[in-house]
Amino acid sequence: PRPKEEKMLPHFFRKDPLDEYFSMELGEEYSRMRDKLIVMLIYATGMRRQEVASLEVGMFDQGRKLFKIIGKGDKEREIPVVGALFEKILLYLHKRKEEFDPEPCNAFFLTDKGAPLYLNFVNNVVKKELAGIEGLEGKISPHVLRHSFATHLLSHGADLRSIQEMLGHSSISTTEIYLYVTTQELRKNYDEAHPHS
Repeated sequence: PRPKEEKMLPHFFRKDPLDEYFSMELGEEYSRMRDKLIVMLIYATGMRRQEVASLEVGMFDQGRKLFKIIGKGDKEREIPVVGALFEKILLYLHKRKEEFDPEPCNAFFLTDKGAPLYLNFVNNVVKKELAGIEGLEGKISPHVLRHSFATHLLSHGADLRSIQEMLGHSSISTTEIYLYVTTQELRKNYDEAHPHS
């Protein structure tokens, strides 16, 4: 039998540089608001880039403050939206309505010309938005933001089952890799802070 391949540990961003980025305002122009909100949404919800690109306005439930996502294998899941992000989403939707009246399509995020997003658009936005942020190391991509979402949730006390649901993993074993990442991070912090290390 072939030996099991070792799973690559997910790369993630440290929390402090991201906090600084998210404390900045959305801006006034539609494209600036859209780009910033794309990055915020991936980090705050753990959505895949495909899920962000195919997001529709009707998938956002304002009353319940959540997104209804259609993920891999056409599985539906609900992802709650935190208060600060909820306000920014409402601002964005208002700006979107001003910018595109009448609406060209039902896509949540639109290009400058009013077309739905494509996958590379999401990649390029994340790279452009986070390129100049001091303290972000390694590759910059939507998937690294997704990993950061899961890792930060787990390190702040969220249970593995909830993270599995939000990420849309069909198996808990896929989510369990974040346990090892947070243990490694704990070890690193311990080694750096302990006076006898």
